[in-house]
Amino acid sequence: FTFILGTKRSRPQPLTTTQQVAIQNVIKSGASLVVATIDGKLAAVYGLRDQLRTDTPAMLAKLQDNGKKTVVLSGDSQAAVDHMMADLPLSQTHGGLLPVDKVTAIKAAQARGEKVMFVGDGINDGPALAQADVGVAMGSGMDVAIDTADVILTSSRLMNLGVLFDLAKRMDNNIKQNLVIAIGTVALLLSGLLIGLVDMASGMLFHEISILLVIANALRLRHTPRKLQNLTTIKDAAAQTVNNEGK
Repeated sequence: FTFILGTKRSRPQPLTTTQQVAIQNVIKSGASLVVATIDGKLAAVYGLRDQLRTDTPAMLAKLQDNGKKTVVLSGDSQAAVDHMMADLPLSQTHGGLLPVDKVTAIKAAQARGEKVMFVGDGINDGPALAQADVGVAMGSGMDVAIDTADVILTSSRLMNLGVLFDLAKRMDNNIKQNLVIAIGTVALLLSGLLIGLVDMASGMLFHEISILLVIANALRLRHTPRKLQNLTTIKDAAAQTVNNEGK
């Protein structure tokens, strides 16, 4: 006999009234529908529901407070997504997506000039992680997600997304500070040279001091606060593509 376990796309036809009612009950419950068939006939119907991470509401609220747009791209049914995300601060929710659909949604956002960070941990998230400007994988996720991502949250805590933004902000501020030191020193030395207050020896001395200041300021980033130590960055990640459109 032939046994098939899949989503509603593999649902056999026709169905009896009892079978249709059973399927609709699963969908209405907010669970993702999984059907099992034997020799093309419906044998069983299952409803699967993900467990929401306890820190998800707080993290989404923090992202929105910081002006970030939060969107859910899920392979689960739209009903399941709406049921789970009903009380969360989200901009949009999209369910029933194949891996290629997630990539299409990310490309559309990038075409609008938006910078996209995609967070995922499954096999189906590999292409989306590769397409996003920044791909973030959970340390407990599938290998293809970890290999494709730019950053891995080793503790698998969503709150570390906020830590990631803090790190980026610290680095951006450090770069700006170093530019001010470098350009300010050159401007002062040039002005002093033009009015005769700076000679070659003193100019070289102040220039070397400014270089040491820039280096010392950059080295401050090595002193990472404890809360920022649960991230692993991946310098080179080869993009991997998974095609499971027919599954």
